[in-house]
Amino acid sequence: MDKPKENNMKINVASIRQATFRSEFSLDRESGQSIQDYLAKEIERRIDLVRENILLASENKEKNTPLFFSLPEFFWNIKWNTLKNKDELYQLTDYMMHYLSDAQESLMNSLPESEVGKIVLLAGTVAVLVETSNNGVFEPLNYCLISNNFKKKNDGRFERSMWPKRTTSHIDFGLKDKVTNNGFIFTFVDGLTVEVLNKTQHVGEHDNNMNYGFSIDNNIIDDCPFSINLCLDYGRVKPGERNDELIESSSKIDFLLACGMSLSPNYKYPPSVRFAVRNDGMRSGKVECFSIKDRHLFQQVPQKELNTRLSMVELAL
Repeated sequence: MDKPKENNMKINVASIRQATFRSEFSLDRESGQSIQDYLAKEIERRIDLVRENILLASENKEKNTPLFFSLPEFFWNIKWNTLKNKDELYQLTDYMMHYLSDAQESLMNSLPESEVGKIVLLAGTVAVLVETSNNGVFEPLNYCLISNNFKKKNDGRFERSMWPKRTTSHIDFGLKDKVTNNGFIFTFVDGLTVEVLNKTQHVGEHDNNMNYGFSIDNNIIDDCPFSINLCLDYGRVKPGERNDELIESSSKIDFLLACGMSLSPNYKYPPSVRFAVRNDGMRSGKVECFSIKDRHLFQQVPQKELNTRLSMVELAL
């Protein structure tokens, strides 16, 4: 006779608290330094920070308890006024889209499951711009890469997902100059002004052994499906509107990765959601967790502060 399934699964959620609105973590670009070299160093600095804090979190939890690790929106972005011209804007997009996932793959390889347990990295976002057929008009791609250290493909790389923000905010690429019929005008430096569309057509993607599909694997931790809202989408995208981009629509934990978007007592969560976690990069950064009751925020869940920027909470599902 099969044993009844226990309903007391535990998971840990750890989060780095970091100001990101003005790319506060970034160092200044050195004189004569190429944009590629600068980006490589800035990515490396962030990877080192994340690795250090994942290791600290793993030391403060049971090895067999899975860990979700969250970062805030814009975590990987440099300061927009670092760019010198449109060519460097193109190079920024190409570099981030080609090398950021490789950097996170190396990070996961340095954190073996046998030593730290299962980790799912919800890696904040990087915001880049893709030029449309209209010269000077760009489609935004502000997306979260989701990595893990335990589920590999046949080629030896870990499975990964990409979750894009649907709605553009007037602060996603610095402070807007003005609003247009289709979006916003941003000026990065003198001579580099762009129009950014207020919505993107990009959808979630997942890379596994079967194919490269358009539904993220949000149930990579068995029996713990999660969902993500990226900042403004929390208020603009209706619950369930993007369920076709999720392998499992009945989420238990909803993450808000943001820069200037608060959790709302009026927000109505799907019936399956048990907890809401927010990691916000506005001002000095803020991380918080709430239980959900009757589809609304109920009680704030106390977190353990592991250092000045890292907090962690254990949740029973």
